[in-house]
Amino acid sequence: MFGILRDMIQPLGDRHTYVKADDIKLGFRGSRPDPGELSNDDYMKYSEIVWSKYVGGELKSFCKGKIWFGLLDGSVGYLGVVHK
Repeated sequence: MFGILRDMIQPLGDRHTYVKADDIKLGFRGSRPDPGELSNDDYMKYSEIVWSKYVGGELKSFCKGKIWFGLLDGSVGYLGVVHK
């Protein structure tokens, strides 16, 4: 399953994607050329701006806060999966 999910997100070239399998100690983060890394504080500010500006309404939490879902413009979904 890990290999299938990794192979699905790798061609996207998107740093917003990540797959982690604790049981087999593997993880894969999508990548693309990045002009610069954000500090944790800057990332939190960025996330708050994106959520408040683009997510229409509330993000709904599932699985004890590990999965978040919302709509961006009424027809495009936003899915966040916490991997910690």
